[in-house]
Amino acid sequence: MRRCWKAWLLCAATLLGSVAAEAGPQAADLKFREFFQLPVGPRGLVPSARLLSLDGQPVRITGYLAHQEASSAAPGIALLTPLPVSLGDEDESFADDLPASTLYLHLAGPLAARTISYRPGLVSLTGTLQVGAQREADGRSSFVRLVLDPESASVLLESPK
Repeated sequence: MRRCWKAWLLCAATLLGSVAAEAGPQAADLKFREFFQLPVGPRGLVPSARLLSLDGQPVRITGYLAHQEASSAAPGIALLTPLPVSLGDEDESFADDLPASTLYLHLAGPLAARTISYRPGLVSLTGTLQVGAQREADGRSSFVRLVLDPESASVLLESPK
């Protein structure tokens, strides 16, 4: 009887392992405080080893969508921040209150032409992390981006409740 039980457990573990392998790699949890080395040194912000190690990997992060005027929102992108932020009017231009650890969210494929509407409160999103300087469609430069997976993209594109 014991042998059958052990054999069944071994079989179940093998099957579960193969299902997990087929599902792809699990998303690593990333926090905004892990973006840069602390304290900030004399040469400014330096990306953390953790952030650099997750470049190109699936990650999960929780934050707030930055509130911005619908007319100034670029299609296919949004900003995720560690705290609620409201971007100023046109007179402030790029002199806004975005924290250094702002994460650019990107919609991929055919969804890239859609505009992400603001929603209040925390959102938890998953996607592929990209690290490195890049010019964005809204005229800003980003250093950290998240290309959203289809499930997170569909959550953001739903009408806010």
